[in-house]
Amino acid sequence: MSGLTGGDIISLLFWILFFYLLFHPQAQIKSLQSTRLKLIKKIEDKYRWRVITMIHRQERIGFLGFLFIDI
Repeated sequence: MSGLTGGDIISLLFWILFFYLLFHPQAQIKSLQSTRLKLIKKIEDKYRWRVITMIHRQERIGFLGFLFIDI
């Protein structure tokens, strides 16, 4: 009967954490962009105007607080 050893479990946990830290910031950014676009669309539909925005801020999203600035 083969099973996972302690080293295999630690290795597996390391890779899970690595991929989480790699892909979670991108998911946060996409979620924020999607929320903003939905709000803009809602305003455009309500007033039947074209909305132009400029969002200028630094948001701390990511591993260890690295800044991702979306322009």
